[in-house]
Amino acid sequence: MPSTSISTTVLRLLAALSLLLMVCTESRARTISWGGAFGDSLFYSDGTLLNSDTIFELGYFSGGFTTDANNMDYWLAHWKVFDRATSGSGWNTTDRFVSLTPTLETDGTSSSSPPLPAYVFPQGGQAYIWAYRTDQTYQAGLQWALITNDDSDGDSSDDWLFPAHSDQTSLPLEWRFSTASRPVFGTLNDDDGAGERTSTVSSTELQTHTLSVIPEPGSALLLALASSLFMQRRRRK
Repeated sequence: MPSTSISTTVLRLLAALSLLLMVCTESRARTISWGGAFGDSLFYSDGTLLNSDTIFELGYFSGGFTTDANNMDYWLAHWKVFDRATSGSGWNTTDRFVSLTPTLETDGTSSSSPPLPAYVFPQGGQAYIWAYRTDQTYQAGLQWALITNDDSDGDSSDDWLFPAHSDQTSLPLEWRFSTASRPVFGTLNDDDGAGERTSTVSSTELQTHTLSVIPEPGSALLLALASSLFMQRRRRK
């Protein structure tokens, strides 16, 4: 066989092998597209536009933790981050656009780890998008929004649930502001969740709310005891 034919055959085999490797690589992870859309209306609780101080995270709460507005001081302890959007990295502050496409690997971890921790995301884990200003410290005046799509809307077919690690189809999951159904905290598509806002913005996809921190049970109990002792002393006098 002439050398030119051998070279052509080798090149074709290498090309076929390269294509096969690409297919195998693409099929080993389930893509999750999350965020919003171009030109979304995204605001802080005072009606100003979200800026580069805002961070968006996709993740879930571990340990069977039931998330609501009454246990916000425990959110961070249970929060496992699957992906994160920051200014210039998934969060376009100029065009008001949040969009990232991480993948769920066959071992249950996120393609965003590292640098994110290599958490394992269980099948059926309820996913949330958590938007916050600067950090996730529970404090008065915080700016948070927590949204999801669960069965509270009566439709479980589009819930944001992490798939089985063996479910490595090529079809991406779409978890966006427009397909979310419940604001746990903040405003979602003009639907108010828990929290407070000082400005009502019409036609908003997402608006953070603020919180006035309630004293911890221990502190409240001490205040009640102190008040009781004070009243008893007054009666004796």
